[in-house]
Amino acid sequence: MKSRYAWKINMSILRAFYSQFPTRAYKKGETILLQDQEPDMAYAVKVGSVRMYSLGSDGAVNSISFAVSGELFPMGWIFNKTRTTLFYYEAHTDCVVYLMDQQALLDAVDQNLALSRIFLDHQVNGYVGTSLQLKALGQPRANLKVIGMLHYLCLRYGKDVAPDRVRIAIPFTQDELAGLIGITRETTTNELLRLKAANVIVSKNKIYTVDTSKLEKLLDGDYDPGVTIA
Repeated sequence: MKSRYAWKINMSILRAFYSQFPTRAYKKGETILLQDQEPDMAYAVKVGSVRMYSLGSDGAVNSISFAVSGELFPMGWIFNKTRTTLFYYEAHTDCVVYLMDQQALLDAVDQNLALSRIFLDHQVNGYVGTSLQLKALGQPRANLKVIGMLHYLCLRYGKDVAPDRVRIAIPFTQDELAGLIGITRETTTNELLRLKAANVIVSKNKIYTVDTSKLEKLLDGDYDPGVTIA
């Protein structure tokens, strides 16, 4: 399993790079970027979390992913893969973001091997995380979708707080979890209640803590696939 110490070193390199750029604060729920907007700068999260989402034809909000401390967005535009943003970006919590010139960021990636390796590592992490997320969404039953999504959230956004205990760092309402999983709020609530009754999860102030040893018994495969994607 990848050393968490290595990740701390990477974060120190990122902080040193980001520190040269100005920051901007956003309140929870405040829009940062609109879908199909052509950005005029690149962003990176300093504190808090940013949600990426799309709107369904019925106006329903479909959460796609989240950017947390150290992570860049909108990634496709930054690396010239898209001309505009693919999703909406909003402050999921009160947050502070760095504001960066796109070309200055790309030049730094070209010239700084350590920095480029960090961003490559981020992209590999994102690929692994997306694979686990898609696996959860593809499950045939609601209970398996919820279990699979908790697995993904633990690995992607979790923090070890005790042996076999992981706290998901991003707060989620049941509506938000339902939108992320793609099932109704009522079904999500029922499945979460079952997991609480089995002592697989506990929640406080919208923050979920997961007993990973119990979650593993419900998974199709190991809890820890041998990678650290947080």
